[in-house]
Amino acid sequence: MLVPAVSQKTHIWQASDRFRTASDRSISRQAPSIGCFDAVIMVVCTAFGIKRSQVFAQSRSIAPIARARQTAFYLAHIIGQKTYIEIGEHFGRDRTTVAHGCSVIEDLRDDGIFDCLLTHLETAVLEWCGWTAGFDRDER
Repeated sequence: MLVPAVSQKTHIWQASDRFRTASDRSISRQAPSIGCFDAVIMVVCTAFGIKRSQVFAQSRSIAPIARARQTAFYLAHIIGQKTYIEIGEHFGRDRTTVAHGCSVIEDLRDDGIFDCLLTHLETAVLEWCGWTAGFDRDER
């Protein structure tokens, strides 16, 4: 089922609001250093308002869940510097599915609203992994 463009943008705004609310609550405490995949999944589930089990569901999902999963693929690839094969193995998907998901998210970055949301998610993943701008990610 296709979701109208207006609904998709509304959903993105709602996800952005949920993320900001969750991010504001976590500012007061020190973020633990956790693995890339765990950080990505936690941040994406919070932002999109979905359960962890929905990210790993083997069946095709409704559009918002599929978009969240694709976002997780993208963040693991870009921020975590994981290969499509590594991401596919972790999520129980084929590398070509991961490549397609990353491509979809990259194309969606042309939308300013979605790009803003993704920038917030990237920052949150970096913080949860304990990485800073000057930290060499290869040392993780």
